[in-house]
Amino acid sequence: MPKRKSRITVKVERGKHTIYRFYVDGKVWNWLDQGTRPHIIVPVRAKMLRFQKGFVAKTQVGRLASGQGGKFGPYTFRDVVLHPGTKARGWSALIVKRGQRTARQNIATALARAAGEVRRKGSR
Repeated sequence: MPKRKSRITVKVERGKHTIYRFYVDGKVWNWLDQGTRPHIIVPVRAKMLRFQKGFVAKTQVGRLASGQGGKFGPYTFRDVVLHPGTKARGWSALIVKRGQRTARQNIATALARAAGEVRRKGSR
């Protein structure tokens, strides 16, 4: 199966406040980030679906890391599958939260540096 690349675009809007928004144009990213409802899968280019029975997800809900996972077990054939849906990983919210924390840290560091420079200049 070919790798599916996701393109991330960051949009900066300036007004009263600077707002950073990011957009991901990858179907798989969106399916995992937002989750999917239960749905039916039918073959498109074949008469039957073929897949391995076992599966362990590489990613988890609420985590930006991935681990070992994948397919395992014997192959099975079906003409239709009722997929149970995918739990939303919530990556977008985690990225925003992490970005806000980083922004606060950067602002605090910049203010501390500026305060240190003012003290040094005032003591001359």
